[in-house]
Amino acid sequence: MFLPEHRKQLLDQRQKQKRYIPSELDEQKLERMNQCLNHAMMDDRMVIVTFPGQFRPESFCGFIEQVDLNMGYIILEHESDRKKLILKEILDIEWA
Repeated sequence: MFLPEHRKQLLDQRQKQKRYIPSELDEQKLERMNQCLNHAMMDDRMVIVTFPGQFRPESFCGFIEQVDLNMGYIILEHESDRKKLILKEILDIEWA
């Protein structure tokens, strides 16, 4: 029998051991993501971007505010929320 504090510590320790490691993207998926990104910028459409979180993939839905290929990042905005993501770490881009 565990005390609630000990149970939480044990669960936290197990989660730290199960860190999420994304797999490599193939050329076909990269091309599809690039097309989606280009069309979303031209048509001012909302996209859902999936990126690696600490323990699992996370998603953010928003409009593309800025893409900087030289620095390698993208900025998404939805209402008052902004998210800056590194392009190399993006796992998927799709229309919302």
